[in-house]
Amino acid sequence: MAEDRLAESGAPLRLTRRAMLRYGVQAGAALGLGALVGCGPQAPATPGGPGGESAPPAQPVRTAAPAAKVAPGAGEPRMGGRLRFGVATAGANPVLDSAQFFSGTDWNFGYNLYDTLTEFDAQGNVGPGLAESWDSPDPKTYVLHLREGVKFHDGTPFDAEAAKFNLDYHLNPANKSRQVAQVDSIDSVEVVNARTVRIHLKRPDADLPVSLADAAGMMVSPTARQKLGAQFVNQPVGSGPFVFVEQVRDSHVLFRRNEQHWRKDGPYLDELYHPIILDKVVRFGAVANGEMEFAVARAFEVPSIRMGPNVKTQDVLDYNCGLFYMNLRDTVFGQNKYLRQAMAWALDRKGMIETLLGGLAVEATQLHPPFSFWYSKQLQPYGYDPARARELLKQGGKPNGFKFKMSGPFGTPEVGAIVQVFQDQFAKVGIETEMVSLESAKWLDDLYKVNYDVIPAITFTGRIGIHDSYSSMFHTKGRFNSGARGDKELDQLIEQAVGEYDRAKRKTMYDEITRRVHDDVLQIFVFYSNIRLVMDKKVQGFTWVPDGKTRFRTTWLA
Repeated sequence: MAEDRLAESGAPLRLTRRAMLRYGVQAGAALGLGALVGCGPQAPATPGGPGGESAPPAQPVRTAAPAAKVAPGAGEPRMGGRLRFGVATAGANPVLDSAQFFSGTDWNFGYNLYDTLTEFDAQGNVGPGLAESWDSPDPKTYVLHLREGVKFHDGTPFDAEAAKFNLDYHLNPANKSRQVAQVDSIDSVEVVNARTVRIHLKRPDADLPVSLADAAGMMVSPTARQKLGAQFVNQPVGSGPFVFVEQVRDSHVLFRRNEQHWRKDGPYLDELYHPIILDKVVRFGAVANGEMEFAVARAFEVPSIRMGPNVKTQDVLDYNCGLFYMNLRDTVFGQNKYLRQAMAWALDRKGMIETLLGGLAVEATQLHPPFSFWYSKQLQPYGYDPARARELLKQGGKPNGFKFKMSGPFGTPEVGAIVQVFQDQFAKVGIETEMVSLESAKWLDDLYKVNYDVIPAITFTGRIGIHDSYSSMFHTKGRFNSGARGDKELDQLIEQAVGEYDRAKRKTMYDEITRRVHDDVLQIFVFYSNIRLVMDKKVQGFTWVPDGKTRFRTTWLA
């Protein structure tokens, strides 16, 4: 109905009472029945030392449904077929050059196109990828032993020279790689022989094997990169399980199977086809109608899922965290911790989880969710306490409240309902928010340029790597920060923590970092929400990795 539509970009955002009831009640009914609460998976084991060995995982915590491998079903994997899949896109067209990945969506394509030096498994552990093994003769050196017989899609051999080329590319400022922060501990890369690379570090970096399983570790063909230059983004070449065929703007992306891939357990599919469908209702309906085989839904999107006799679903977790990016350069709340604390106490997280997310989420206190080894149990959520919020406003010298702009891509009813609740709850304690709805590309650009007061990132997918998570968000030079949050003391703590190879000691250091972020309200954390996979029943063998990105190498169609 017309009255339920959100305001146009730039206008104040308002949902009618009917819209609020419709989305709130519908979410409570549809989601509440499907809530799965149980023991989370064991904590992902990240390298406990330079060689990547893992410490015993922490005890599981009661939380939402665990990340898991989708049951492969009966029978042996079958070759062939086209998988049509849909993921929410921050913009209509994904970026396919791993050095320029921008929004979380881009990684969904990257992990199918590129192999990484190390890899995450279904629990988030780091293991061998194109690097079969690695060791460290001292805290400032890694030696990678590379896999033999791997070729890029254009026939270029993958070897030590190719690995050095890729790492050097990120480190060269002239290339403006968005992934440089993941590898900025590297001083130089040395080719020892065709299958061995020695990495010399500027400083100890316990998280480097984790970073090499991310975009910075995605290997591209040096031949293609040098030949195509800026056009590489339009004709990307990796060594992964699928080969780029075409991207038609505002229409689709098409990959085909890499017949020469070094893995034996896949790829099985002939093609991966991603139609550009921005409307999630249409996307989920396409699975129900047999027009698509795979889609991913966040908890607040679950009521939009259309079921059918051919559809199966599974709830999984990732490292997502609904949060508020806060620009602490702001002259009002930026320099005033009491005002930020007032904002944190003004939000009824439990109420939102029950009504808008149907119980498919838990309250957030920090970036990493409860199933992570790095989750600090010492922190308590900011509860819903309007009286306390008003008292903090008085302490902060703003007894009558203050005003700020909250901007973001609020173009769907579900996201609109959530930010409307944020606005209403702030208003109850005297904090006025001007809602500015932006196109996705615009708000991402504003984020990187720190051109905002507050941005609610409801679907921030997070990072498995603890250093990348906190350095990118809270180090003053972090790529999601650019000086918007943090201080020199916090910078030093983050820098010290990544250099500690003893996992238990490092955990203690990150407990202190998360405490400071929490107490100073450098961001407002809201909830960790489930993901629901929506699949045609013939989809088999899909493995979910808790970084929230889709990988289809082991997937096949019955």
